[in-house]
Amino acid sequence: MSFAHEVVSLVPAVLPWGGEVRISVHKRGGGGSRRRGRGDANEAVHAIGVPSMKSALCAALLVLAGAAPASAAILLSEPGVSEYRPTPGSYTFLFDATADGAGTLDFTLIGRGSIDGQGDVCGSSVCDDTFTLILNGGVLFQGLFRMGGLGSHNTLVTSDGATFTVSSGAFGEGGSAVAFLPVQLRAGMNSLTFVYTGIDQGMDDEAWAIADLVVRDSVTTAVPEPSAWALMIGGFGLTGLALRRRRTGGDLAA
Repeated sequence: MSFAHEVVSLVPAVLPWGGEVRISVHKRGGGGSRRRGRGDANEAVHAIGVPSMKSALCAALLVLAGAAPASAAILLSEPGVSEYRPTPGSYTFLFDATADGAGTLDFTLIGRGSIDGQGDVCGSSVCDDTFTLILNGGVLFQGLFRMGGLGSHNTLVTSDGATFTVSSGAFGEGGSAVAFLPVQLRAGMNSLTFVYTGIDQGMDDEAWAIADLVVRDSVTTAVPEPSAWALMIGGFGLTGLALRRRRTGGDLAA
């Protein structure tokens, strides 16, 4: 009595630690009235490179849990441009953090009209416009930017890793400062304040706003890659196939 033998192989999957799993389904069929017993399955599932299907499932879960890229949680997001304020003026934003730890702050400071830097003397007065950034009562940054006004840029207080990329138009045309700062957050409520001080010259002459404000924390959330999903789905599929074959074998042997 002869039996046909067919092998259907699936595409190999590369494991995160460098090995390879090649899954194949071997089908045996034939004529006659041969009755299949418990020890004579006519379909077998083999995993080459791993001990069992349990290993494939465990590998998939490990990939999902520890080998996926991570994305920091956004605690505060204010897209677009805020309402313009005069100098002097301020903005305060409140947001929650889940734990003490490091975070990042991104925003763009926009100056309209003639925001002055350091050294602008208008008549007998000093017309400097000073920008201050405060987190939970502590000064993260303080400085002066020439954004369409007179004077020069000058940093008075700064934080490690802070960057400000400043651009200025011609006189009266304003400008902007794109900022990035590492920050230390505290569990619970956090307070972030933007302050401009200087002589009030009117909104038509000097105004400022905050744009595209984002605060992120250091708590990361795993984002599974497509290869991890494929490995996990393949493992579940093999488990279902094995259970189906076992159940079918038990019915035939009964």
